[in-house]
Amino acid sequence: MQSSPAATSDYVYIGSNDKNIYCLDAKYGTKVWNFKTGGSVYSSPAVVDGRVYVGSFDNKLYCLKAPADEQESWPMFRRNIARTGSPQEQTCLATALLGASDRRLAAARRFRDEVLAGSAMGRNIITAYYEYGKQCIPFCEQHPVTGKVFGVILTALLPALELAMQ
Repeated sequence: MQSSPAATSDYVYIGSNDKNIYCLDAKYGTKVWNFKTGGSVYSSPAVVDGRVYVGSFDNKLYCLKAPADEQESWPMFRRNIARTGSPQEQTCLATALLGASDRRLAAARRFRDEVLAGSAMGRNIITAYYEYGKQCIPFCEQHPVTGKVFGVILTALLPALELAMQ
């Protein structure tokens, strides 16, 4: 990485010679998302009014919305209305199966932030969930029975997380 990072109170943004722009959690250093550009990213990102601006060696300037919550913390450029105004794509498996208004998701997020993020293994679990969990959403949509099974499993686990986080 040759670019200097840009930081907010919650996130750190940095470009990389592997053609990616990375968003990291400022507290734990875990990857929140990455966005693949068409060229190496040697320029330093700038964060202004909730948007991340960065240039790439593909001769393009990118403008990505800085994440404000779970729904907006994914690099769905051209598909996430929060970033570009295009139709939104679901990215969080639990939110897709249970709905964004399910209050039990707050306990799951606290468990992620307060328990899992405190260890290297936990951070690996978080990364794997966000990398591979979003790939399950289209599968669940194409196979509704599987989606219902995942939903039942999540519904069974979330009360236990709520109790554990009290």
